[in-house]
Amino acid sequence: MEQIKKDFAKYFYLEEKEKDLFISTNSWKFGGSRGLFGGQIVSQTLAAAILTVDPNYHIHARRSFVSRTVSAKQDGKPIYKMICSFQKEEESLTEHQFEMPKVYPEDHPIKMDIKDRNEMINKIHQDIKLFDQARMILKPAAPIDQELYESIENINQKHTIDGNPRIKPPHSFSWVKIDEDLSENSTQVNPVFLACISDFCLTATTLFPYVMGYNNQKIDRAMGASLDHSMWFHKKFRIDDWVLFEVESPTMVGSRGFLNGKFYSKDGTHLVTISQENLCRTGIHSEDVILEHQFKNFPVESLE
Repeated sequence: MEQIKKDFAKYFYLEEKEKDLFISTNSWKFGGSRGLFGGQIVSQTLAAAILTVDPNYHIHARRSFVSRTVSAKQDGKPIYKMICSFQKEEESLTEHQFEMPKVYPEDHPIKMDIKDRNEMINKIHQDIKLFDQARMILKPAAPIDQELYESIENINQKHTIDGNPRIKPPHSFSWVKIDEDLSENSTQVNPVFLACISDFCLTATTLFPYVMGYNNQKIDRAMGASLDHSMWFHKKFRIDDWVLFEVESPTMVGSRGFLNGKFYSKDGTHLVTISQENLCRTGIHSEDVILEHQFKNFPVESLE
């Protein structure tokens, strides 16, 4: 437990003030945001819960075994409440999962037509120090599916070859890892790092149809915020090795976007599932903007 406390203080600015009361010793703002980054709140709240549980228990998803409720406060006012549960590791006789989406390896080059604000966001995401401590590398992953691949490569071309408006589907793939050797640290830093990472790419993916391709520079995002954020931890993992982060937004209505996300190891093991509802309010400054979309489900193409 002492190693866990040491790691959490170093990477996540979290220290124990008294029994069951933890203080963030610093705030981390990402990309010029006005307030705290949602991923920071999620990860620090999870870290606080972990510090109250026997290290033999690991975070998972069910409301059973050992559970914790954590309230995160800012200036004495609640801003986030987390309910989480922990399970001792046990052997499972039954397992299944859907296969990982087919994407090219993390070193596959992608030529992207990105300009202006989107180019700035892309550069920021390439090299971020989480909590100003550990360097995160996050970069687009290239899907094998040709239509999805072209939607990335030609991200800001306004029309398809046949002249139709090019609308970017709300579906993204990213390779991500912490660029630091964590082998000497507690294994508990891995889910806490991933909790923070899980809040990246979400709002951007929700807004793909409205701010890229044909609609590029026709809509401005006036406000974005995470509302609800849920995570299910299925397998142990190392976040200092590449993992694939797939995000899709099946619906957006009433300025609220809904997203599902999955993390996979390089060998295709499904590690973590997330879901989130976020708030995306926009402003319109072009009369020919297309605001309503319906997308097909993309097939999972095989490499063969």
